[in-house]
Amino acid sequence: MREGSFEFEWNCVRSVLICAAALAGMAHFAVADVIHLKSGRTIECLDAWIKDDMVYYKIDGGVLGFPKSVVDRIEKKTPPPETKVAAPQAQSRGSSPTVASPLPEPPALLRAPMYKEANAALESGDYRKAAEILETLKENDDEARLALGYARVRLQEWKAALAALQPLESSRDDDATLHYAIGLCQYNLGNDEWAIRSFRKSVELNGPADAKERLERLERQAGALKGDVKRWSHFVLKSDAPQGEKVVNDIMELLVRAYDEDQRALGHAPPQDILVTLTSERNFFDITGAPEWAGGTNDGRIYLPIGGLVVVDDVVERIVRHELAHSFIHSLTKRNIPIWLNEGLAMHLSGESLDQRIPELAAQKAYSGLIPLSSLASSFQQLSGAVATVAYSESLLLVTTLLDAYGMTEMTRLLRMLGDGVPFDEALRARYHMTQEELQERAWALLARKSAPPS
Repeated sequence: MREGSFEFEWNCVRSVLICAAALAGMAHFAVADVIHLKSGRTIECLDAWIKDDMVYYKIDGGVLGFPKSVVDRIEKKTPPPETKVAAPQAQSRGSSPTVASPLPEPPALLRAPMYKEANAALESGDYRKAAEILETLKENDDEARLALGYARVRLQEWKAALAALQPLESSRDDDATLHYAIGLCQYNLGNDEWAIRSFRKSVELNGPADAKERLERLERQAGALKGDVKRWSHFVLKSDAPQGEKVVNDIMELLVRAYDEDQRALGHAPPQDILVTLTSERNFFDITGAPEWAGGTNDGRIYLPIGGLVVVDDVVERIVRHELAHSFIHSLTKRNIPIWLNEGLAMHLSGESLDQRIPELAAQKAYSGLIPLSSLASSFQQLSGAVATVAYSESLLLVTTLLDAYGMTEMTRLLRMLGDGVPFDEALRARYHMTQEELQERAWALLARKSAPPS
């Protein structure tokens, strides 16, 4: 835990253990109960109760919860008349529902018959086959080299993509997408100065909005982080050392152990080293722009706020494992994955138990309904804390439903199909013989069974 700081425990509980709501943003309502926390804070709510080792409370956004260990007492007041609230609707940033950040599409190659097979592979989303074909055609052919580089970007093979694209910079200096793609390669390889240059050029040429976001992030990071870059097993570490070296060492040793465990579970390892940034809470939120309930983030790099941390406890371990799992999932699926599957699987790999979330999910379903599966495909980044609580819990419920059916082996096959560019609906039918609607029905049936009182 952090010395003298309740904030860290609170953020961790919200983001990974239970994703509880941001207190300051709650709507006004008639107070029925008051939860008194050991930190001296209070939470006003419609109703509060204790079940096992958790405290649950009802607000106008739904039912939330956190560990009983942070609570001093619950003050019961006169219950208000029951009111129904609308089922929360997931919001997105407007980006692709299955790609965490936009990646450039390979250009169409029009000359036939030389490019006919490569074109067919690109159009079908088989970037591996397209890259293999284009590799033989790239010499003295800028069009083939450009398409090869973009195909490698889609495969997240950053070094190979950079080798194909960088020689084209001078001849295509006015190509905003090319500069953006080179910036992505440099960003994911940890070459920040070069990434800044490429993203800035893309922004000047009105390139993708993501170029501007990444440029601003890198510029903020350059101003905030002055620590040395260190290599650690499969990781490249940058830290502003907001606390003692022991905590940094403990986190990196945890990442190394978790890396081996994820590799065994998924039968896969990312082809490049994983970039890790450990920083103060203030720098974390300034750099990433993450929602205030976040305990970490992963956009190709892992960012973790560790300022003031003195012990890597169970909550911190779950956050670290959760963000690392995203690196494996991104690499295996090439980011062609619904957000609920990405988040739910990361929760499972980090050791989260669905059983702890069953009371919260059952209460939410009975009180105002769960979020439809179709609304869980896009980013959770801009969800309010209350809706994020439900979204993360439902994600774990859905993933547990799939794992209960056929285990991790079949899950890995599904992820590999997604990595080959197969649309999720098609991959789900091929591997699990069900539609998304049927998956949702099975998940809600699992919730009903788990939440039913013992006979």
